[in-house]
Amino acid sequence: MEKTGHLYFGPTPALTRSADGQPYEIGGTGGSWFRYQGNYQWAWQRDFFDHINAGQVFKLMAKQGKLTPKMIERLQKAPQMPG
Repeated sequence: MEKTGHLYFGPTPALTRSADGQPYEIGGTGGSWFRYQGNYQWAWQRDFFDHINAGQVFKLMAKQGKLTPKMIERLQKAPQMPG
């Protein structure tokens, strides 16, 4: 029987690699947590990370053409968001 509603916590691996074949990594404190809803699906996922280090990684990824159009759009909206 599947259990639902439990929280799982752990690191999130990069899904793409840099020009030299290494995975991108955001240094500092970070990770993800999830809530399992059953049937092999997550109810939600939340991420946390060091914002300065993340910004540097995203800048490098953009320079190397590794960001999706949607991610570029999200980054362009970031200065307008509260917090």
